[in-house]
Amino acid sequence: WLKHVCRLPIWTHFVVVMADWVDGSFPFEVKTGKAGRGCFATRCIPAGQVVLRCAPVAAVLTDRQLRHRCSRCFELAPRQPTCQRCGVARFCTACEATAVAWKEHRGECRVLRLLWTDPCIRAQLRLGPPGQMTDGATTVLRLAVRLLAIRSRHAAGKMPLPLLSDEDGGGGSWKPAPEEDVIHDGWADVEELAPCGGDAVQRYCESLPRGRSEELEGGSNAVRLLIRAPLMEVHGLLCQMTCNSMTLPPEEQVRRAMRSRQGGTWADFGVALYPSGAMLNHSCSPTCLWFVRGGVLIVETVKPVKRGEELTIPYLPMCGSTVDRRNRIKKVFGFHCLCCRCSTSDERGRATTTRKRLREPPRAPDSGTYKVAGGMRKKPTYKPTAGVR
Repeated sequence: WLKHVCRLPIWTHFVVVMADWVDGSFPFEVKTGKAGRGCFATRCIPAGQVVLRCAPVAAVLTDRQLRHRCSRCFELAPRQPTCQRCGVARFCTACEATAVAWKEHRGECRVLRLLWTDPCIRAQLRLGPPGQMTDGATTVLRLAVRLLAIRSRHAAGKMPLPLLSDEDGGGGSWKPAPEEDVIHDGWADVEELAPCGGDAVQRYCESLPRGRSEELEGGSNAVRLLIRAPLMEVHGLLCQMTCNSMTLPPEEQVRRAMRSRQGGTWADFGVALYPSGAMLNHSCSPTCLWFVRGGVLIVETVKPVKRGEELTIPYLPMCGSTVDRRNRIKKVFGFHCLCCRCSTSDERGRATTTRKRLREPPRAPDSGTYKVAGGMRKKPTYKPTAGVR
């Protein structure tokens, strides 16, 4: 379950249109297109322009990156000391001096300690030795725990913690300029993500490939081993995470992969939930690239976009053939890609098949052979006897 869910599931889209910022700060609007809801340009946009900046509601590092990066702003901090209680999380110098980083960590410190040191929990979750865990073994569990902590603060009527890019939201080497707007989604935006409601969750689980529904149920039980929460709420939250969470790709690797003609790859260092970013649809020939800078999601155009054209991003690296890309998309996100690049490849394949058929010589209705036990034999020819009609 953990192996599949932590791979970025954003194939369904945001339900509510936020008209207060869509028509103002960023040059796109949300409306229904061929692939459902999507983001469409409200004016002509040149290449290289940022069309979206969004701070995460919650974000976590992968298991391996916990040793090398700050758990708040995700900057490299391999020499910083770890938390004295859990011995896992670490913070950069700037985030360590802020109270918000420790308040956010307080809700997950006990969970990290259980995941790394409790033999009973590790045996039930089948995690294996700490040094031999897969990179995504606990990533989604920790993201669910952070989201449940945010839900608890919201239910208690407490003020939400400052998000990344806020003045008191933490450190990091990058901060947005005063003229650079950043969307700050809250728990109310998470509640509106699809699938929303018991009936929608049930329909979504029924549409999943064989075995994926059981994986989500197992993930719900795994989360409840670590934190007290109603089973149905945890299950619904995991379904929303599966549909809308996004990986954290490094900027330099994404730019290098987009410049490559063969389509390069990149190594993700975490998973986050960006409700506003989940509105962007996938395409193997995207109009935008996306990366994370200082924990903030940034979407930037890679080619000129006309007014009314859809803004799309690649959910996965675009390397490989059409069949390979479709298989990876189907396995990770559960849908069959019908973008313009894949559709054009289908049309070329059908045209090639048609040309091959036209080049083949026509076959006679009777081949003149018949099948026997030893192989193929030619049918005997019977000639009428002279004088007999």
